[in-house]
Amino acid sequence: MATIISIILGVEVYDTQCGCKVFKRELAQVIFKEQFISKWLFDVELFFRIKRLYNADQMSKIAREIPLKAWVDKDDSKVKMTYFLKMWLDLYRINKLYNVRIKKSV
Repeated sequence: MATIISIILGVEVYDTQCGCKVFKRELAQVIFKEQFISKWLFDVELFFRIKRLYNADQMSKIAREIPLKAWVDKDDSKVKMTYFLKMWLDLYRINKLYNVRIKKSV
């Protein structure tokens, strides 16, 4: 799934669903301002929002993906298996919304 999302996003980010993301305050205030389309793919939507602000070339210059040395995984995930089907619809809606906005702003 990470590879598919990276291709759709058009930016080389491998682990868009990593639980650790760090933003400068100014950027965070902009990208968290609007409500999210998806309850579980909000992190993917964050990358679309950043791409909308900076475009893919600039985004690759200002953003870094740094692997974590350690991660504690909680087994009691709240994501239901049935969401796997809805996830693709959410991803489509996010992609459609932000690509339309990107094209209109150009």
